[in-house]
Amino acid sequence: MVYKKYIKRDGKTYGPYLYHSIKKDGKVTTKYLGSHEENKKHHLSLGRKNISPKVGRFVIVFLSVVAVALLINLVFVLKLFSTGNVASEIQQDYVAGEEIKGQVNLILQHGELFPASSSFIIDNAGNINEYNLQDLISNSVVEGNFYVKDKLAEGSGFGYGVEGEKEVFPSVLFSFRVVDSGIGSLSGSTSSGGGEDFDVSVVVKNDTTSNDTGDTGGSSGDGAPAEETEEPPIEETPTGQGEDSSLPDSSESQVQEPPIGESPSEVTEVAPENTVPPSETTETAPESTDSGEDSGVSSEEPGPSESAPSTDSAGESTGITGEIVEGDIIEGFVSKVNDYEYDLPEGYSVEIVESDQEVNFEIKDGKAVFTTDYSDVEKGFGEDYITDEILIVPISLTELGLIARQGTLKISFNYNEQELTSASQKIVVEGVEETEETNESLEFVNETVTAQNLTNMTREERIRFKFLQKDFKIQSKVIDELLLRDNVRVIIELKQGKTSIGKKLGGLDFEVLELNEFNLELLNALSVDEIIIDEPVSLLVNDAEQIIRSADVRNEFGLSGQGKKICIIDTGVEGSVTDFSYGWDFVNDDNDPTDDHGHGTQVAYIAKTIAPDSEIVAVKVIDSSGNGYESDVLQGLQYCIDENVDIISFSIGAGSYSGFCDSNVVAELANTAVSDGIFVSTATGNDENENLVSPACASKVTRVSATDKNDNIASFANVNEFVDVFAPGKDIQTKTFDGSLVSVSGTSASAPMVAGSAALILENESLQPEDLTYRFASTGKPIEYNGINISRIDVYNAVINNFTMWPYGYVGN
Repeated sequence: MVYKKYIKRDGKTYGPYLYHSIKKDGKVTTKYLGSHEENKKHHLSLGRKNISPKVGRFVIVFLSVVAVALLINLVFVLKLFSTGNVASEIQQDYVAGEEIKGQVNLILQHGELFPASSSFIIDNAGNINEYNLQDLISNSVVEGNFYVKDKLAEGSGFGYGVEGEKEVFPSVLFSFRVVDSGIGSLSGSTSSGGGEDFDVSVVVKNDTTSNDTGDTGGSSGDGAPAEETEEPPIEETPTGQGEDSSLPDSSESQVQEPPIGESPSEVTEVAPENTVPPSETTETAPESTDSGEDSGVSSEEPGPSESAPSTDSAGESTGITGEIVEGDIIEGFVSKVNDYEYDLPEGYSVEIVESDQEVNFEIKDGKAVFTTDYSDVEKGFGEDYITDEILIVPISLTELGLIARQGTLKISFNYNEQELTSASQKIVVEGVEETEETNESLEFVNETVTAQNLTNMTREERIRFKFLQKDFKIQSKVIDELLLRDNVRVIIELKQGKTSIGKKLGGLDFEVLELNEFNLELLNALSVDEIIIDEPVSLLVNDAEQIIRSADVRNEFGLSGQGKKICIIDTGVEGSVTDFSYGWDFVNDDNDPTDDHGHGTQVAYIAKTIAPDSEIVAVKVIDSSGNGYESDVLQGLQYCIDENVDIISFSIGAGSYSGFCDSNVVAELANTAVSDGIFVSTATGNDENENLVSPACASKVTRVSATDKNDNIASFANVNEFVDVFAPGKDIQTKTFDGSLVSVSGTSASAPMVAGSAALILENESLQPEDLTYRFASTGKPIEYNGINISRIDVYNAVINNFTMWPYGYVGN
């Protein structure tokens, strides 16, 4: 085993000195290894080479300077904004009509988790576009507790980020035993894996040796232990542990030390049969001996008047008062932040038996105080886990097709209606004069204006002059729109507690007004702070998904409609906008069902957005003018049945029926499809009455009507007691056959939303069409209609079958 030894002589401490002892064939061979520190002085280790301290300090300073330079360079290259989370790489200069190019980078420290469900909002000089963040990012998401530094981002779920790290201090289990103070030591430690060798440091007071020629060293000026002259001390052989209870008598076997200044050689000593515990010993657990077995070696260190308590034999000792019994194994827990203390009777010490990690002890004031420096690294998200490493998440603006506008481009990230971070950049469009967005600077001839002058002015000159007279803020878009149209819907921001000529918005300091050049004169700065455009709002498919929670189903359960076929019977589908597998054109009787109208592509886009991995089968039965015949619809419906699809979506219809219409040829075949196990989602119509179109009037299909974003029944929607479910259908933004975004309203948008949702559920479990209809009708949000409740679908509830209401179950006539 290897152990350390210190020597105290005349108030000075020498060491530590390292020895290696081996017990073999009854003999103990001890080799002096030298000072523990002698190979560590005056060198900085770097790989296999030794570097002087001066060079080492230079390397550290140089690397620090390089690191700072790289950080500064990163800041300027990425053009970091003051928010600290967003960097811009957006082109600044454009020609008129050119699309915005470049990207923004979301910069996250390790330990931050940015919600994937955040909104990505682009304010393009007053023209606002909103996107779902996860639709724009290709990075994979991770799950955890949301955290954005210095921002409020509560909740958990999927987001973007890399786990950070923090140091923790777990408790360490160790065991020890109480020993006679003549055997134990005043301090010690054990390394991890208690069965292995560990060092115990022993302080030997007033040590003298047979070779002692006087003081071998002195203290330095600052009182530090003197080590100028290294004196190999008399060998101290530790007592054994474990099963070896026959210990050599160290009093009869003294190690001969090598002369000072010479390399030590191996010294052999013969261990006698019996041992009386000496007054000064050191004890360690075996590391790995040359003989491959545990060994215990004891040696006596001569010293003035030091003796151990007498014992009759190596296996017997004086009992300790109370419950403490010398030699019993005691277990405890210690951590870096919580020491472990054990009260000791006078004359006793401890020795550590085993520990998973390094544990130290010190005998102080009659107590054994155990300590450890053990720590571990824990990963996670949150303030405690933040590190200096960063993750850059790129978001491209090039593919969004936004036309560059003169003014300020603002990018913001919102979560739960709160802004997490934002950045702004000035955009310059060649040939467009720069104007203030909120306070239009109007140039006008400075002349005295009389009533006659106003009469002779053109309409544009009058409007510009009237705006010039106002000393409140006016959004430039208000002026532009009023120059083009007679009336412009605006929002008036009022001074606190004031009123103006518009319609008050509840208890808010805002009014809405249809502004024209005449009532413009009535507005004044006494009550008005600012006038801005009242922008029309469209419900994106992504926004509708937030209402029916289909996006949550995809994110949490991994459902995407995979393996399910949705047959779209409509005007065909444009494959470059919404991918479809195959289909048939019954208008032109060929296998190319490409859309030349737009309605079918809009419908397919909604269904495919809800269930992105579903398979679209395109059936064209309506021509480019929007006209078709039931004969073509019959063929198209039979084609879907023959193709063994899972779902059929009808956003077309004919006739008007106050009850079931099973005698209608299309309705009859739709019922047949349901009997064959196909879920048929049908739009009820947009005639603002209580009748239904065919095939929505078929008794077995699922009848779908429309609500708006506030879960109000849409004013245009056909609805009666026959309706099975509602789905969002007002102001839904989708894509048409030329790839452009359009806002549509109608039950035509609601039906494919239910069809796509059906694909998600059928991927998760097998249900008959009538059972799936009941699932939608019993797990949604109740919408009141004429004293009954009809379900607005909630796809998340439908997947987990969370019952929320009893369906009305009207049978009809």
